[in-house]
Order: sequence, then structure tokens, then C-alpha cells
Amino acid sequence: MLPFGLSDIAISQIAWVVLIGLALESIGHIVHRIDVQKTGEGQGSYFEQITTFGKTYRLRNALLIVNMALMASLIVYPNAVLFATSFVSILVSAYLGRILFYALVIPTTMPGAFFWKNDKFREHAIEIGLSDMPQMGVVAEREHKFDVKALANAIKQTTVKDALMQLKSILRGG
Repeated sequence: MLPFGLSDIAISQIAWVVLIGLALESIGHIVHRIDVQKTGEGQGSYFEQITTFGKTYRLRNALLIVNMALMASLIVYPNAVLFATSFVSILVSAYLGRILFYALVIPTTMPGAFFWKNDKFREHAIEIGLSDMPQMGVVAEREHKFDVKALANAIKQTTVKDALMQLKSILRGG
């Protein structure tokens, strides 16, 4: 019996399901690549993906192939160490895919713009209220002069009990 109650049969069955999922993901990437090359914004993000982020893009695709090979080998030769290794490899591949998405997706609210490190999109997001949504990753405030008067007012208005509660919250991490 392997860790977590996994048997060789269970690993093989899980590997089959994961292999099918990875194959579908691969087909999705191929179809998506063909589709994005049909439009201006899609062409722009695809060009950025294969040039600026080319190494990350190729690594993600290579990991997808490696992960499918790992699953095929797990079907034939179930192994707990290989199973754990493939789990980590699949997570890395998925993480790279999310990185590429957030780096390359073109916001529909501002055609021709990219999310990542784009000051114009940032300004646009603040203007239309997207910065109020934490999932957008746009922070409305920039660096500004330190306001001593505002600090003094905050200190005056905060009770000792509230200050201690805030300090405890900070030290506990939430």
C-alpha cells in the first residue's frame, strides 16, 4: 500500500484521467493558438507571448508534453515517487499558464492594452473603477508625500484598546 491509501491500480487510473485532461488541454492550446492569430488583439498578444515571454511559453508547452509522458509511464509503471513528481510538474505547468494569462491578456475595456506593467491600463482601470476589484491587481494609490497631520489625527482618534487590537492582528497575520 502506498501513501494516502493509493495502490498501483489507483495511480494508474488517476494517470489515465490526468492524461486525458492534459491531452484536452493540449488540443485547447493548439486551437487557441490558431484562433488568436485571426484578430488584431489576439495577434498582438500571441506575438508578445512568443517573443517577450517566449521562454516561459516554450517551458509551459514542454512541461505539458513531459507531463503527458509521465502520465503514460504511470499507467504502465505506477510509482509513488513519479506520481508525486508529476503532481509538482503539473502544478508548475498550470502556474506558468496563469502567469502567461495575466501577462498577456488584453483588457476588453481598453482594446490594444496589456494588463501587466501597463500604466495606461492602470490609469484607465482607476478611472472606470476596476481598481476597486482586488482580483484586477490594480492599486489605485501611487506613492505620495507623507502626511504628518493625517497620522496625528489617526493617532488622536484611535483608542489604546483599538491600537492593541490592530497590533495583535498585524502580528498574527490577519
